[in-house]
Amino acid sequence: MTLRLVLAPFVAAALAVTSLLAIPTAGAAATPTFQAFSTQQTAEALLAAKGKKCKKKHKQTKKCKKKNKKSPLPPPPPPSPPPLFTAPGVDRTGNEAWEAIKGYFANSTVTDCVAGWPNCAVETRYGYFEGGTHWYCRLTPNSGSDIKSVGTIQEIVGAGQKADGSWAVSFRMDSYGDTVHYTVRVAANASATVEYWGPGVNTGGPPSDVTTGLTWMRGAKDCSY
Repeated sequence: MTLRLVLAPFVAAALAVTSLLAIPTAGAAATPTFQAFSTQQTAEALLAAKGKKCKKKHKQTKKCKKKNKKSPLPPPPPPSPPPLFTAPGVDRTGNEAWEAIKGYFANSTVTDCVAGWPNCAVETRYGYFEGGTHWYCRLTPNSGSDIKSVGTIQEIVGAGQKADGSWAVSFRMDSYGDTVHYTVRVAANASATVEYWGPGVNTGGPPSDVTTGLTWMRGAKDCSY
């Protein structure tokens, strides 16, 4: 009696397990069946699943690249300004050069202060008027130290132009009863130099004075502020 009571729970548990694992068939006793899994098949299945995920990620990367291609392009740089002087492509001298550059020389100014005094502490200015009037000015904070000299161009004694458009003009001028000479040299970028030979100085030798750091600009200016 005691033995049956002890075994009964284990028998009931065994029957319950058997009923869960068995697949009964008609006319046959219920026997437990198990599905066998191959280790190789399982590994292949995992790799296949992983491969699908990688492919999806790869497609997403391609989509990102397409978005980058659609990004707007930067605007093109602004066009370069036109040259100040027409470049002839060959060097010119004499009357041929003068005819090409006289429009740049007449009615122009070269100065080391484009904004004009008093925007600079001191300004050196040369003004070339169309009628031949020439102004030399040195403007300072102290009006008593200013230099304001006017003269008249008597003759153009030389002219030249380089292939890049840069040019030079040499002239003889009457200044307060004295004869002086100047050569104005202007580069293609408008930077300028003025050479001066004082009264009685041989123009075949070095100039009496050279002013550098100047800039050519259109429009003749006298020594007024």
